[in-house]
Amino acid sequence: MLTPRLQRPFSTAGFRRAPRFAPPLRSALLVLLALTAPGLGAQEAASPDDSQQAESALGTERPRIAFNGFGTLGFVHSGEERADFVANQLRPDGAGFTREWSPEIDSRLGLQVSASLTPRVSAVVQVVVEQQHDGDIEPGIEWANLRYSFTRDFSLRIGRTALPIFASSDYRKVAYANPWVRPPIELYGLVPIFQIDGVDMSYRHRFRGWTETLQATLGFSDIEVPSGSTLEIRQMVGLFDTLERGDLSIHTALATARATVPDPGLFEGFRAFGDEGRALADRFEVDDERLTFATLGVSYDSGPWFIQAELGRIWTDSFIVDRTAGYVSAGWRVGSLTPYATYSESRADDPLSSPGLTLSRLPPELIPVAAALNAALNETLANSVAQRSVSAGLRWDYHRNVALKLQVDRIDVAAGSYGSFTQRQADFSTGGGATLVAVSADFVF
Repeated sequence: MLTPRLQRPFSTAGFRRAPRFAPPLRSALLVLLALTAPGLGAQEAASPDDSQQAESALGTERPRIAFNGFGTLGFVHSGEERADFVANQLRPDGAGFTREWSPEIDSRLGLQVSASLTPRVSAVVQVVVEQQHDGDIEPGIEWANLRYSFTRDFSLRIGRTALPIFASSDYRKVAYANPWVRPPIELYGLVPIFQIDGVDMSYRHRFRGWTETLQATLGFSDIEVPSGSTLEIRQMVGLFDTLERGDLSIHTALATARATVPDPGLFEGFRAFGDEGRALADRFEVDDERLTFATLGVSYDSGPWFIQAELGRIWTDSFIVDRTAGYVSAGWRVGSLTPYATYSESRADDPLSSPGLTLSRLPPELIPVAAALNAALNETLANSVAQRSVSAGLRWDYHRNVALKLQVDRIDVAAGSYGSFTQRQADFSTGGGATLVAVSADFVF
């Protein structure tokens, strides 16, 4: 089953330890069975940890196939009517202006197929149906990989896997495995890379009561954005480490990659204005630009209560802007009810605006063009999410495989940023805020 330990209805640790999940390959096969399943991310929640998959594979004499799935039916209301709240900046619309209550933000369906082909070889495919970058509800492949287990603790995977930048990366789309309606967007939106095509290796060992899992990843990713262009991630190299002892878990990550965002003509336009324009283009354009990410997460789940926190940072000399983000969340369990609270924040290290071209130095006929370029640059910089949110919620484990949730968020956007809002109208400005109400039903099978 995809269910965690009964005494910890939504404990992520318990979920990962579910006996029927194979971590590396678990996600890949869910996609094939999703009729319209919206969340490839279910791969993480619907499968066991990597070590369990290896143990299962090494102990299998005959090929075996397992099917699992997960899903969420959720609705979000935003008090801001001049723009849409989105939990993912790669989505075109959400709740607020486009519709008062939006089902697209959190709703999804995921299917996973896991196959143990030989005692050492296994495969996973995970498919998720959810809103895509163009606004359509379509299936997408979250995981699709082959795994070879050299031993029970040492394995190699080839194909598409989740990029384990964050503590909940493997199951961020499996809402049933998390206490919240969704992972804190200030941190989980810091890095726009959720999956990677390539190779990764995992090694697990134990010492003095600790279990440590080391993982190394090499690969690439192509990410489609609402504008119709594609964010190209190349030469991705990542090192990840997870330490576990009893109820305590510590996750660290460090990754770097080269990124390219197609220029719609903005920076080409700046370069036409000589040295000053070329300097601005070189400063902000994302053209084979180095991106570096680092995160640290700590969680403690005693059963009756839990507390967890994560901190992350991105470095880049481009319009993506250097940012630091993090959250702290805690909750306690009273029978089938779990009230919880979260504080989350994302800060930009650099100003979210630029003076741009010096208009006073230009001939009168060029001033309108230069002013338009400056405005477009500042609009681009303002898209960097700098905001803080305070959330309170209640989870009710209504059934063994079903959880109902209610969550209220207050988002305050920093000056100069549009925060997590898109479809902005003319009277919407930076530095605003909104109150959100979300209700959802999460399930696994």
